[in-house]
Amino acid sequence: MREAARGAWYGMGLVAVAVLIAWGTGGHQVRGTTVAASASSSASTSPTVAVATTTTTPSEEVSIVPITPDDGPAVSLPVCRTSSLSVTLGPGEGTTSGTVYRPVNFTNIGSSPCRLQGFPGVSHVAGDDGHQVGRAGAWVGPRGDRVVLEPAASAHSIISVTDADLVDRDTCRPTGVRGIRVYPPGNQAAAFLPSPGVSCSADIGTMRVRSVTPGRGDLGGTAGVVEPLDDSTVDGADR
Repeated sequence: MREAARGAWYGMGLVAVAVLIAWGTGGHQVRGTTVAASASSSASTSPTVAVATTTTTPSEEVSIVPITPDDGPAVSLPVCRTSSLSVTLGPGEGTTSGTVYRPVNFTNIGSSPCRLQGFPGVSHVAGDDGHQVGRAGAWVGPRGDRVVLEPAASAHSIISVTDADLVDRDTCRPTGVRGIRVYPPGNQAAAFLPSPGVSCSADIGTMRVRSVTPGRGDLGGTAGVVEPLDDSTVDGADR
């Protein structure tokens, strides 16, 4: 009888222990599930933002647009070479002050566009060897803008020459000349323009040269005739 009672109590104890273990395990499982869900919720929020900010489309291409200089296409054009220019003297016109003005015309005889800018080098020459007589023409006024010469197009520079007869002979030392030598802007090769006359062989300034401008020189029309500029207007810093 006593042995049966002890067995019953022993069985009930085992059941109680099992219930406690099961209850304790279940509590841990609930807590573990809750923590895991919280971590999963926290982890799923951050990657979503990261992915949204770094997603790119491989097919997209970036186009780089070059900046065009203000000077435009004239910058890339070559300088007009003497060999591709027809250099001629236009008709002259004098003033009451004894100064004669003449246009030096530059015409593009090549097959492609080119550019000129600035002042030509101009001087009187004499003899069979073409030696220079007197001082070369002084550059006066601004350097000017680039002039684009399409094939057959022209530009010109106005030169002014003081009549040698109006200068003191001892100061001037007048000498006969065959013409003038012209270096187009940016060139080291010259053109010879026949223009027989008399010029001062002394080192004094009797010739002045202006920068090139578009078109052929027309002293009777658009170019006009103006009096010589003072030495103070010589633009030596912009030649």
